[in-house]
Amino acid sequence: EVSDLPSTDLLRSTHRHVAFEEEARGSSSLISSRQAIYVDHFRGRRNVLDVGCGRGEFLQLLKENGVDAYGIDRDPDMVKVARPHGLRVIEADAVEHLRGLEDQTLGGLFCSQVIEHMNARKVFEFINLAYRKLMLGSKIVIESVNPTSIRALTEFYRDPTHVRPIHPSTLKFLLECVGFTSVKIEYCNEPPQSEQLESIEETGTDIARINRNFRKLNALLWGPMDYAAIGIR
Repeated sequence: EVSDLPSTDLLRSTHRHVAFEEEARGSSSLISSRQAIYVDHFRGRRNVLDVGCGRGEFLQLLKENGVDAYGIDRDPDMVKVARPHGLRVIEADAVEHLRGLEDQTLGGLFCSQVIEHMNARKVFEFINLAYRKLMLGSKIVIESVNPTSIRALTEFYRDPTHVRPIHPSTLKFLLECVGFTSVKIEYCNEPPQSEQLESIEETGTDIARINRNFRKLNALLWGPMDYAAIGIR
């Protein structure tokens, strides 16, 4: 899934766009290792939709775990990369594709690093459509950049197709507004400990206070890079 902004020359060719994906997000093996935590939400389901599937890492994970799924991506270059792996991928816009589906026909919806490419109006419509198209009891998992972490925000602006970050509490509220239940926020992709402030290995009231302040700074500056909002239809 890409933004409504015009593609730049830098990202226009398949080779360049795939190279940018490797640089900005990481290798396919890295993304697979991070997304593996979401597979259990879709076990035993059918017709699961991966919105903005990109290179197809999560579709491959679902396939390996016997989950019937397909993906959409409006970027033809990403579709060309994913299809040769035997994955069912359609070139389509997220909102337009959901509009064309019958209500309550999806057994789950996964959306990773996509909504930050949408403007506010499109985010609202996407969430509302997702609720209508999911079967009762199905889950929605939306992963996005964590704007409560300054470290994550510095990475957010590396991608020129990003529109704006979405606060986790805002996304949780939007999901609940349309009817999703048991909505929770899970944080993931912690920056390495080597980048964070180190505790002082001494005792005493003043040292304990300093260490507490270090922990507060670490949470603000080096909090988890991403979060996922998870809800049930």
